[in-house]
Amino acid sequence: MAKDLNERGTEKRRRRAHPVRRRVNWTLILEFLAVIAAAYGLVLYFGLPLWIFAVIAAAVLSPLLATRRQGPLDGFVKSVIPIAIGAAFVVAYVEIHKVPEAQIVLSTEFDEFYGEQYYAVLSTLFAIITALILVKGIEFFDRLNTLISEEANQIRSIYEFLAYFEDDESATANPNVRAIKTLLRDYCVMSLENPYEPQGHDPGVDLLRRGSDEIGRLDCREENDKVALAEIMRGLNTLFATRAKRLSCGKAKVPVYMLITLAFMSIAIIFPFFLEDPSSFNHNYAIIFVLATFCSFILLLLLDINSPFDGFWAVDLDAFRRLQANIDEDLDGAVP
Repeated sequence: MAKDLNERGTEKRRRRAHPVRRRVNWTLILEFLAVIAAAYGLVLYFGLPLWIFAVIAAAVLSPLLATRRQGPLDGFVKSVIPIAIGAAFVVAYVEIHKVPEAQIVLSTEFDEFYGEQYYAVLSTLFAIITALILVKGIEFFDRLNTLISEEANQIRSIYEFLAYFEDDESATANPNVRAIKTLLRDYCVMSLENPYEPQGHDPGVDLLRRGSDEIGRLDCREENDKVALAEIMRGLNTLFATRAKRLSCGKAKVPVYMLITLAFMSIAIIFPFFLEDPSSFNHNYAIIFVLATFCSFILLLLLDINSPFDGFWAVDLDAFRRLQANIDEDLDGAVP
C-alpha cells in the first residue's frame, strides 16, 4: 500500500514538473465579443434602453457559465453570429441609402436581362467553390477521425499483447509491464489534453521512446512470448508512423485565400438587393437577411472545420478516453 501511494505521489510530481500546455480558444472568445458588440450596436441604432442589451449579453454569456465544454458554447455562438450578421446587413441596407454618394451608385438602373445572367453565373460559381471547399475540408476531417481511431487501436493492441508477460498472481509482478502500461496511459492523457502538434519539444515522442526502452527489457520465457514481443515492437513502430500522420492531418486547413474568395462572392450575391429603395418596406429586407445569414453559416462552418479539436464540429477523441479509462482501471486494480 505504501509503495502504491509513493508511486502515485511520484506520478503527480512528475506531471506538475512537466505540465501539458493547453491551447486557449481565442476564436471562441472573439466570437463571443463579436456577438456582444453587435447586440450593443443594434441597441444603440434602434434607440432601445440599455437593459435590453444587458438581457441579450446575459443570454449570450449564459452557456459560458452553465458548461465548461467548448462544443455547446461553439454551437450556441455559431448559431447567434449569422443571425446578428443578417440583422447587420439589413441595417446597412437602410443606412447606405441615406448616404448621398451611395445614392448616386444605387440609383443606377440595372437591366433585368443582365441581372439574370449575372445571377446565373455568380450562383453557379458560388455553388462550385463552396462544394469544393466543403468536400476538401470534410475529407481532412474524416481522415483525421480515421487516424485517431487507428492510433487508439494500435495502443490497445500493444496493451493487450502485454498480457503474455504478466504472471498469474498479479499484473504488477513484472515491473516492466506496469511501466509500459503507465506510459501508454500517459500517452492517452497527453493526446487528449493537447492533440495538436507540439511546438518544439514533443512529449508524445518521449513517451513512445521510453516505452520502447521498457519493451526492450521484457523477458521472453516461452515461444509465445517471442511472438508477442515481435507484435508489440511492430505495433510501436506503427504507432510512431500513425502519430506523425495524425499530427500532419491535424494541421491541414482550408486555405484562407479560398475563404476570402467565398466571402467576396457572398457580398456580390447580396449587393444587387441593395439597389432597391428601402423607403417603403419591401421583400428585400427578408431576402438580404436570409442570404447574409446563410452565407455566414457557411463561412463559420468552414472556419469550424479548420479547428478540428476545438470547434462545435470536433473530431471524436472518445477512443482515447475509453482506452485511458481501461488502463486506469487495470493499474488501480492490480495488486503490487
